[in-house]
Formats: sequence, structure tokens, C-alpha cells
Amino acid sequence: MELQAKDLRYKNDGNPLLLDLLPSPPGIVLDCGCGAGDNARILCERGWRVHGVTWDTLERDFASRYYEVFLADLNNGLPEDVK
Repeated sequence: MELQAKDLRYKNDGNPLLLDLLPSPPGIVLDCGCGAGDNARILCERGWRVHGVTWDTLERDFASRYYEVFLADLNNGLPEDVK
């Protein structure tokens, strides 16, 4: 069975254990390869300001419910709007 791009989209409950490693107080974070925004949702709930980058329009649409998401292929660098 051949994988399609849509099969690579991900949605989960986030990774609170990893996010617990971030320093306090909350600041600004760039979520590269943000998927559906699950980690960003948790970070926003904790007071972080989050921006995301994904190459997939559906992931951007999901993640945009929580924070600003830029559509870009990071192999080409960050979009100018992020810098």
C-alpha cells in the first residue's frame, strides 16, 4: 500500500511531558511541523504565544483554530512573515 500525503497528517493529544521541559515564564515559541496544532493548543492554555509552520493546508486549517500558522516548506527556510 502506497502512502499518500494525507496519510502523513497527524492529530493527537499533544505531548505534555515534552512541553513540561520548556522554561517559565511563558514566552513565544515557533512550532515547526505543527501538524493539527495539538502541542500549540496546550502551550496556549499555559500562556505561551505560539506561531506554527506547516506545509500542509489541512493541517494549517486545523491548527489555525489555536494560533497563527504559516504555510511553508521549511526546506526553503522560514517565510518572511515569521522573521
